Amino acid sequence: MAFRLASIALALAAGLLALPTASRAVDRVVVTQSSNVVMWTPMYVARKLGYFKDEGIDLEVVVVKSGPDALAAVTAGSAQISMGFPATPIRAVEKGHKARIFAALTNQFIGELMLRGDVAKRLNITDATTMDERLRKLKGLTISTNGAGSAADYLLQSIIRGAGMKPDTDVTITPIAGDAPTLAALELKRIDGFMTSPPTNDIARKKFGAWQLIDFTRGEYKPIDGILYVSLNAEEKWLEANPELAARVVRACARALKLLKDNPAAAKEAVRSFFPAMEAEMFDAAWAGMLPSFPATPRIQPDSIRGIVDFMGTMDGKPVKVDQDKVYTNRIVDLAERQ
Repeated sequence: MAFRLASIALALAAGLLALPTASRAVDRVVVTQSSNVVMWTPMYVARKLGYFKDEGIDLEVVVVKSGPDALAAVTAGSAQISMGFPATPIRAVEKGHKARIFAALTNQFIGELMLRGDVAKRLNITDATTMDERLRKLKGLTISTNGAGSAADYLLQSIIRGAGMKPDTDVTITPIAGDAPTLAALELKRIDGFMTSPPTNDIARKKFGAWQLIDFTRGEYKPIDGILYVSLNAEEKWLEANPELAARVVRACARALKLLKDNPAAAKEAVRSFFPAMEAEMFDAAWAGMLPSFPATPRIQPDSIRGIVDFMGTMDGKPVKVDQDKVYTNRIVDLAERQ
């Protein structure tokens, strides 16, 4: 863990040193995220439409391999904020770190569990197959996620356990970082399926005949329906030292969330600019699938935190030992609303 933190810190530091001196403003903020995918929509909207600039923030986004790596950069001090699944900071708090969830960007797990078309056919899975039957048919398969400890990895293990199986023996879980390598593994039949977020699922469906086993965004898997999925996370000491700056970050994101509700067409156009090479059909499908997942405000709901902690406990087979009131705060959202 120490080696990984040091490596990430050095890599980010090297990137920061390469930037012109003039860009190092007092209100500069580095945000980490895993991959470039459409689910980071509120951040894309705020960046494209200048909401951070309006708040006097010089924002840099650094892409790392996974959610745990994103938080590790924050813990190491190379970034101020991570975007990702709240289970990661909750787990950090359980281990004694003082990470805090301070804003919500989505309130639904964005993603799907896809199978190769030939695998679905061999297992006789159809639209009429019940959810319980679908889950039991995962036994013996090889399913990829984007990394150990990621949201997809957490969820897949939970699903396997919930179906009465063991994730370390009944299903082979293999990490594959990146959409292109995942699709290549699917095409070469090195994996039977994968956990993904849009538009990878649509590409797999269109180009390789993949079959959708579960659509989490539509709430098909009830144990996590409505769960907080993407949050903004930071070290407690940074939030205490920079509450107004953190509030300005939240306010920029709140503007993006409001636009998504009031004028989704304008928000869609802003996000589209980040994916110029994506086919229009793919982007439209990804957009339509994700739009219902964005909350009206970045305020964190206590029930959503309890839901994540319960979900983590189900995955591990034992309770998560944290004070739930200490893993998140709405103090920054309160401040953003008052400013």
